[in-house]
Amino acid sequence: IATIDGLDMAIIHKVINTISLNGLNSELFYRKVENKNYLLKVIVLAKSHEEENPVFFDLTDKTSNITKRINIGKATSYQVWWWLYKITMTNKKIKIIANKSDMAQIWLKNIPREMEFDIAELMK
Repeated sequence: IATIDGLDMAIIHKVINTISLNGLNSELFYRKVENKNYLLKVIVLAKSHEEENPVFFDLTDKTSNITKRINIGKATSYQVWWWLYKITMTNKKIKIIANKSDMAQIWLKNIPREMEFDIAELMK
């Protein structure tokens, strides 16, 4: 099917090999947000679909090329999309806004619906 769809088989084999080595304990790239000064990558350490998995920011200062990893919480793989629905970043703040739908309210349970992070604090 991958060949029929024209997918890159080298990438597919790389993913299969990574999962074979790491099992379900794999880092999954979720989203990237960037501006002139910072690059933010959202990473989920996937263990299973049912368990809560650690969610990290990898925040890179483009000027100094220093990257900090910050654990922002835990979520199941089903909750991540609802929780990290909108991520915005200025030169001073990162803001997360969860999906506001009724379905999101059911899935998110006790996860905060809005979070704000001070970039200077995160980069310390």
